[in-house]
Amino acid sequence: MSEIFRDIDPSCKKPIISLLLLSDIMHAVEKERDQSKTKRVPIYVTPSVRDAIVQLRKGNQTYGDVVAESISQTLRSAVSPTMFENLHAVGRYPLQKSVEFQMWFDEESQFWCVENKELALLGMGVTYSEIISSLEDCIDGHLLLFTRFSDEEHSADSLEVKKNLEEYLDFDSSYKLYLEKYGDDDLCL
Repeated sequence: MSEIFRDIDPSCKKPIISLLLLSDIMHAVEKERDQSKTKRVPIYVTPSVRDAIVQLRKGNQTYGDVVAESISQTLRSAVSPTMFENLHAVGRYPLQKSVEFQMWFDEESQFWCVENKELALLGMGVTYSEIISSLEDCIDGHLLLFTRFSDEEHSADSLEVKKNLEEYLDFDSSYKLYLEKYGDDDLCL
């Protein structure tokens, strides 16, 4: 199991945290818990979180030490691509089918980024909830543009995005959710 943590600390001989606990931390990977054999799930942390984990692991602490709780608290900010597989909702917006996202870490901004270019969706943040909130804001913008402006006012590229989004998002019910949050004021975004 220690090979999983090679990227965190090459001298690590004992696991920082059990795979089952990581699975619990990542609520989006519930299917892993139901299987009899635990799958390896890639876990990504920002460089600052990685450095914090390395600092906590220095010394002769054991899993039972206070350090283990500190590490598990630190890993709560970890992000995994599996969190963005089979998303059936983005925040308050239910999806008609799951969306696939590309994920990367932007060194300059120090944010995790997830993107689906065909749907013109980009989410950024340090934690899973921040990324989802950012994606939700992106959907808010699409809903406003595609429900308030006629198709004649959109470019061909914009209409292609709308067509793609309609496969995943029910505009009428999603726009009602938008109005519940923001009201009828266009200036809310």
